[in-house]
Amino acid sequence: MAMDIVRTEQEIARVENWAFAGLDEGTRYAGITYEQGLIDMLEWLRGDTDHAPDEE
Repeated sequence: MAMDIVRTEQEIARVENWAFAGLDEGTRYAGITYEQGLIDMLEWLRGDTDHAPDEE
């Protein structure tokens, strides 16, 4: 089953750059598990939430 991408390439690139910029600084998901961070990212990519991971 194919899934339509609901985020623009620019939105995805912005969040990827935000995540990669912090690799040497530790997790960007302070207070939650790595797994929960992945779930949050996937929910945003699928459009299940409008709260992007790079938003405070």
